[in-house]
Amino acid sequence: MDAIKQYHPVVGFSFFMTMIVLSLASMQPVFQVISFIAAVAYAVAVSGVRGFIKGNWWLIFIIAFITLFNGVFGGRGLTVLFTLNLGFIQTPITIESLFYGVVMGLMLANVILWFNVFSKLSSEHGFVELFARVSPTAGLMLSRIMVFIPELLGQARMIDRAQRSFLPGESAQKSTRKGRLAYAGTLSSHLMEWGMEKSLITANSMLARGYGSRKRTSYRRTRITARDAVPLTAILVLGMLSLGCVIWAGMVYEFYPYLMAVELWWGYFPFLLLCCVPLIMQLGEELAWWRSR
Repeated sequence: MDAIKQYHPVVGFSFFMTMIVLSLASMQPVFQVISFIAAVAYAVAVSGVRGFIKGNWWLIFIIAFITLFNGVFGGRGLTVLFTLNLGFIQTPITIESLFYGVVMGLMLANVILWFNVFSKLSSEHGFVELFARVSPTAGLMLSRIMVFIPELLGQARMIDRAQRSFLPGESAQKSTRKGRLAYAGTLSSHLMEWGMEKSLITANSMLARGYGSRKRTSYRRTRITARDAVPLTAILVLGMLSLGCVIWAGMVYEFYPYLMAVELWWGYFPFLLLCCVPLIMQLGEELAWWRSR
């Protein structure tokens, strides 16, 4: 699913920002389910099944926590499953409140997943190219953050492996809570030292290359071509149409006092087609490569 990386950076940026905005724009369950399925499919295509489970397993607990929290403290609705006795108060647990919590959890999970896929399919050069003229400082900060976070995690794993190799007794000390806290403090100290050294080296390198002396330029001068205009136009048109449908569906759908029945509606199809834009781009690239053989 890396065909979108072959296009101008504005294409990928427009698609993922559109999906994130649409995921936040409505609490309608059908749109959230469609967004969740698409985000999971793209995340699996980018990271693989094992990588997806390893990096996103905790989202299940986030969704479950939000569902239970809303069920306990947002006890609205008339379809009571049971009454939870907390001693000082009795809270009715309703299907409506639990379902509302599930949709809220899906909305948060969708945003996280789309950001995750976006980080995997974008590069620091793309950020610099997008924001170099509009906001050079913001573009530089975003690009450095995208590079620094994976480097920081990699450095933490390297320090942990070095500690395990040269200090075998550390594993025994980490079996207690005090030992784990001490080890976490030591690891954080090493990471802070490495981060400060890395920042000084980067700052000196930027000064040596003339950063701040004149208006920033990009060494990759790519322009939007007709090849980029087709998917970009499709994203913008489908995004605007989907935004209207998402807002309308969110205004019409009711969770309380009873769950509204979900019916088949034409407004779901523009959003579904928008989710398939990267897949269509990938199929187009595969077809072009097959014809060129």
